[in-house]
Amino acid sequence: ALGRYEYPEVLVRRTLLDENFVCGVERGAKKRMCYLYSKADHMTDWKDVVEHADMAREKGWDVGKVVFERTAHCNHFAKNEEAYVGEMRRMWEG
Repeated sequence: ALGRYEYPEVLVRRTLLDENFVCGVERGAKKRMCYLYSKADHMTDWKDVVEHADMAREKGWDVGKVVFERTAHCNHFAKNEEAYVGEMRRMWEG
């Protein structure tokens, strides 16, 4: 809070691709990450999401990306159920 710790967004960015932190990632196993985001989201800039997805891809992760045009933060499922569920299925089943 007083400069002693990372900003929360920096911590999240770093740990999401850390094999020692992410549950269910065994060494040597294919790592998968899915990014569902919107250009209408005013809380999370879609360009940051794309940049993080590119970082994951560079680290060898299987990256799924689905961009929604009109849904606000955390509202993607409610307005785009079919696309959302389809991408989740792809991630879980590989």
